[in-house]
Amino acid sequence: MRIEDDGKNFILRQPGEFSFFPDGSFIFFDFPYIYKLDKDGKVVFKALKTGQGPGECEYPDRYFIDGNCLVVHSRVPPKVLEYDLNGKFIKEKKINDPAPLFFLGFVNGKIYGVVDMIRFSNYIYREGTFKTPYELREISPDFKKMRKIYDIEMEHYIKQAHWWKLAMFEMIPYDHFLF
Repeated sequence: MRIEDDGKNFILRQPGEFSFFPDGSFIFFDFPYIYKLDKDGKVVFKALKTGQGPGECEYPDRYFIDGNCLVVHSRVPPKVLEYDLNGKFIKEKKINDPAPLFFLGFVNGKIYGVVDMIRFSNYIYREGTFKTPYELREISPDFKKMRKIYDIEMEHYIKQAHWWKLAMFEMIPYDHFLF
């Protein structure tokens, strides 16, 4: 399939985090929006509105699919937005922890996230190569509690408050494992 933007209504910047459905449609994240396209590449919906009011966010972070629901984590403002799979806004939940998530997934009825701790680290003000902490967390359905399960170290190169991961990786849930 080839998807082309028209330069006005549909502009792709860095599409990623694809979720595919049996009917050939798929959802993907392209900051600051989430799109659903049908099997022919036609836009079904474009979700997320910029702002801080109900149904709005300024910095969406990650999403996952829970049955017939699209769940979006927003760091700014800290909340979770829920949409149906036709793009209709359902509700939002305010959350206490605006931690940036490197991964967010729904596996065997539980929500897991990998929290990027570098944004809360003083390493960002240094220069060089550093191992920085990430945490695998189990997240409650209301996003009010995050329980640390495991520490993960990532090597970063940091220069003038910009960082690059030296080992890019993807996290993939399978059965009761996170690879």
